Amino acid sequence: MAIASATPKITKCPPGAATGARFDEYVQQRIALPVSARFVAGGEVESTGLDFGDWARMGRTARKLSAYRDENPTWPMDDNKLRAVLVRYLERRAQLRRQQKGSEPERLQRALEILQASIPLKDECLTRLAQKYVAMKKRTDADSACIRKLAEEIEGLDTVLVMEQNIATKVLMIAYLYYRLGLDSVEVAAECGIKPPHVRMLLLRLRTTAAELGFQKPPSRCARKRKSPALNPPVKHRVRYEDLIKSEAFNKALEKSIAARPDIVVCKAGHDLVHPEAGHILVGDLLRLGRRICRSCWKLYQAAYKKRRCNSDLCK
Repeated sequence: MAIASATPKITKCPPGAATGARFDEYVQQRIALPVSARFVAGGEVESTGLDFGDWARMGRTARKLSAYRDENPTWPMDDNKLRAVLVRYLERRAQLRRQQKGSEPERLQRALEILQASIPLKDECLTRLAQKYVAMKKRTDADSACIRKLAEEIEGLDTVLVMEQNIATKVLMIAYLYYRLGLDSVEVAAECGIKPPHVRMLLLRLRTTAAELGFQKPPSRCARKRKSPALNPPVKHRVRYEDLIKSEAFNKALEKSIAARPDIVVCKAGHDLVHPEAGHILVGDLLRLGRRICRSCWKLYQAAYKKRRCNSDLCK
């Protein structure tokens, strides 16, 4: 006698969210736990090959931010704030002092175009410096200090060119590795192919930019330890002009200068260079070089020089 069996009714439910699964949108992969397994196509199972017994016997290290960091800002953990800091930093790097108008993608594109346009000029400058370095190395009378300084300039300019090839990605990578993954500057430099001091300086500028946008307090500077009074004596006050002209060394130097050049009585402006009570003799040059130079005219020249320098194109 045959027994008829009814086909069971199967209800297919939509898949739910995986429990404990984390996806890193920057690395574009799921972060697997030490003891974990997941099902793949064909019913196969992939795992790390560890069970909880192995995990209990293993040596474990937890990576966190270094203890020497004075602060743990919150803006690197927020994508919107991190993007705003990145855009403003690139504007400052492109010599755009004020925040530009437009959306963040437009501002980013504008800054990148300026940086990309400066690459050919920097490449030509690097070529000239390299040729000059080779020429100086061939000379036997070249100063070693000048050669070393020129090599440092070439290395720094080469680093700038390497960074600006894909500057936005590299700056974001440095901020991500340092703040989100907790790597130190040495490990970040090894991942990015640059040097640790460059990483620390770039992070300082990012923090300064974030402080400009109001996302954190201005970065604090490390205060040097004060030395004891015995090792660091107080600075002596400068001697006044009235006391200097009464010294024996000044009087001897003045007498010797007048005997050597009796024709010098006044300067071109008509200031007295014979009687020190008038206050027109520069004491330093008289004691060191034996020359009588007008102190008043020298101050006017220095003031005019500073004014010309501040009004130059480099200071604008």
